[in-house]
Amino acid sequence: QHVSFELVSRIMRFVDYRLEKFSSTQLDTSLISPTLQLELYVGQRSNYVLEMPIFKLLTECYHDVFGSVCAALQKNVYEKGENVFIAGSWVSCLYITATGHYAYIEGFDTDGESLEFSKTRWFGELSLYAEGTLHQSTLIAESFAETFTL
Repeated sequence: QHVSFELVSRIMRFVDYRLEKFSSTQLDTSLISPTLQLELYVGQRSNYVLEMPIFKLLTECYHDVFGSVCAALQKNVYEKGENVFIAGSWVSCLYITATGHYAYIEGFDTDGESLEFSKTRWFGELSLYAEGTLHQSTLIAESFAETFTL
């Protein structure tokens, strides 16, 4: 089967990134208790969700529930130029940027001016409270980037 060199190169860069970021051995969760697993998730992920005031309140009032939120986060990896979400698409989850560089374009004009950033931000928080809303902006990974979704 014929595959373009450009596609093979992109795949290899993505695999290299994943191998560099993640060890080849995964934690066998049967080796530690559920309590320790929960504490591990909170330790690794709480800095990202505590950026949002609702989760800051949650950790103060319902620490166990906060731990469950940290455990429920799903990590996603994007390559350079890949859309995290686009304006007009359904808002299905909360996105929290973790690592990488991003371009944020407000509105539906994808050729519009973009705001570039590399710190933790969140998008789509309305999905936590309502269904049937649309993204009003576009978020693009400008490097290899990782997000958490809830």
